[in-house]
Amino acid sequence: MEKNTHLLKGLHVVLPKGDLYEGTIRIMYKAGVPLRSDIDGSVLTGHEPRDKMPADAYIADSDSIFSLLRPQDHWSILTDSEEPVDLLVTGYDCIMDRSRIEKPRLNGQQGALSSWEHMMKEELERIGLIELANLRFKPSAMGLLTSRERGIRTLGDLRNYSENNGSKPIAASEYAHLMASFLSDYDIPGEVAPITGSEESMARYFPVVTTVSETGSSIVKRLQRLALIRNDCNGNKPVVITRSTPCAVATAEAYEKNKDRMDELAYRLKTARDELLDEDPGLFDEKYQQFFKYYDDIEERKLAEAGEKDNI
Repeated sequence: MEKNTHLLKGLHVVLPKGDLYEGTIRIMYKAGVPLRSDIDGSVLTGHEPRDKMPADAYIADSDSIFSLLRPQDHWSILTDSEEPVDLLVTGYDCIMDRSRIEKPRLNGQQGALSSWEHMMKEELERIGLIELANLRFKPSAMGLLTSRERGIRTLGDLRNYSENNGSKPIAASEYAHLMASFLSDYDIPGEVAPITGSEESMARYFPVVTTVSETGSSIVKRLQRLALIRNDCNGNKPVVITRSTPCAVATAEAYEKNKDRMDELAYRLKTARDELLDEDPGLFDEKYQQFFKYYDDIEERKLAEAGEKDNI
């Protein structure tokens, strides 16, 4: 493996913990930028078991600074850190919400990926970030959940919630800005509670809960109690507030200072991403699309069963 650790020399790099960790480290490793664990100095490959994941990482013989953080915390370190951040690998959804980007939302529809990527790149530049590479692994979609007991099935039901219940619906979301913007776009009178917690427990107390799903596996286990809200203006498909993939971005200032290195890094990251795609295509599948189809099948079966009971 050719080593390209010089590409990050002297930079402050923020990388994701959690679900985006594996793909990020695998791409960095393939790009020739092997990071080492702060636990035992071993080279990180992205295949570390959960109990061996490092609290931090570093490159040997380098004055680079690395921070491993939840993507939800990336924007705060980007804007408030005493050590200015130069390079960031994070999810588009976190950037959209924390920076209050509005344009790339899908307005509840599953729009063309190419146009979404183009808009996203433009919006990043508007807030002072240069996209080096869309890493594209583990694509996810942000949708809307509700408890089946509430009888909310579509955006139309949500729009009529105030009239039927005498109060505005409150949506619980870790992505408060995106949720508020979505409600505004659809002329849905509602409020947003910026809280986190398990989807099922939040659905007990709030009419609407946002869910970020890669595979839908956590929802599948709870379909007896939870339902996806559908867009009755778009073929009755499940609502998609926005989609997201991980991306590598540089601040405009860091990019200008290190343009040649950044351009080479962008090339190496994209090359490594494409190699990983060939090796492990499942890492890049839009699994939430399969979940939506599975969900539709479940709902059709429920309707059929309900119809059979009515005819008895």
